[in-house]
Amino acid sequence: MPTDTNPRTTENGAPADSALNIDQIRRAADDRLALTVDEAAACLGISRPTAYEGVRTGQIPSVRIGRRILVPRAALEQMLAGGSTGSAA
Repeated sequence: MPTDTNPRTTENGAPADSALNIDQIRRAADDRLALTVDEAAACLGISRPTAYEGVRTGQIPSVRIGRRILVPRAALEQMLAGGSTGSAA
């Protein structure tokens, strides 16, 4: 029985087992006004640490409710459409 000792990762550095299909995220988020930072990272095709850095620097719009950080869908869609609320790179 072969064993795989090397963890498989996606292109954005996330473990392959935890990688979410963008369509699955969109369906799950269709009725919600905000995404988690992990969901936003998967939609954007970036790693989790990069997404949190984007939130910290203001490049990814977010709101904090208690200890939870959420990314408003409308603000994320507006940012991707070219009306960035953060600084342009």
